[in-house]
Amino acid sequence: MMKRQSLVVLSVLIGAVGCHGAEPQEQTSYLVLDQGARAAGFTVDGDKAESPVLPVELETTGDVELVAGNSRVSFKPEAGKVAVIHGPEGDVEQRALGHEVDGDKLLTRGSEAAARELAGVLGGTYVKTGDGSFEITAENALGEASRISPVAGLIEVLPGALDDADEHKASPKAAPAAGAQRAANVGVTPINRAGGLEVEAVVPSSPSMYFDKYLPAAASCSDPATGVWRSYAHYPTLGEWYSFTMTVKRDPTNPNVLVGSIAAEFWEGDQTRETPVCSEKGEGGTHSAVRMAAKGTLDGSSFTFGGVSFTEEQVGCSKALPFGYNPDQFSGSVSGARFTGVNNDNGRSVDEPVEFRRVSCN
Repeated sequence: MMKRQSLVVLSVLIGAVGCHGAEPQEQTSYLVLDQGARAAGFTVDGDKAESPVLPVELETTGDVELVAGNSRVSFKPEAGKVAVIHGPEGDVEQRALGHEVDGDKLLTRGSEAAARELAGVLGGTYVKTGDGSFEITAENALGEASRISPVAGLIEVLPGALDDADEHKASPKAAPAAGAQRAANVGVTPINRAGGLEVEAVVPSSPSMYFDKYLPAAASCSDPATGVWRSYAHYPTLGEWYSFTMTVKRDPTNPNVLVGSIAAEFWEGDQTRETPVCSEKGEGGTHSAVRMAAKGTLDGSSFTFGGVSFTEEQVGCSKALPFGYNPDQFSGSVSGARFTGVNNDNGRSVDEPVEFRRVSCN
């Protein structure tokens, strides 16, 4: 799926990092972004790097200005609070450390190896929760996470809620002693979701609820895999819509190999914006499209099909992808005209539920 477009955070003053841990958290403020805000991407002071996945510590002596296209949102960080930025409009909600947010807990989404590594760097432990995320517990985890380099394989890092339920927890797994010091990295920015009060999986509202409205009728085909497969879904936690088209053929030199393409068209919007909206004022959010060369396999009913490269395509109000695109990798099972499975794109999509309808046999 898409790597995030740039949303610039201006006038952010990063707190000085000492050699022996953070100042007391009640005197500190942090910035956290939910998935809707991340849909535009964040950089700090014009930094052109791709949005990282860790908190950022703020000084409370000046205002922070958020810029997203023509929209500007300014707020003053409050000491002892986490500023949670909600959605593509940049709504600001400040939550109190020690009352609503537990500074010793982080909720991460991504690979278990990444959670293990982060827990090791922070000198803590981790457990896998019931929704597939990982809870890390370490002294001043929130503050220390704002001072380290990004860990590969992390998709999201959230501050834990003080009242997190314990029913999901297994026995804590001690992270291996990494032997690594908590290296300072003042320029790291956060990309997190909604204040740690609730962890939502990055899943569509329902993988097939819009099929009858926007897709052709299902096709009955003799070959179990080949043809044109389509998907159309809204992802509430991302604030985005995705329309996928897989065109699947058999390799003429090896019929056991599937080849073809995947087209993806995507745009920002809540659940009411079922189609892209363009305007001369630039309203309507990101709207982009890519086409991927793809290959895959079919073993019984087990089906895999994934992109190997991509090119950007023009759509009604195309916006460029300065940070590129992670080719989608679909895997699951086929039954007649229905494919159900998951998407793993080596980025933010980890076991993301998907469903396709076959609409043509050619």
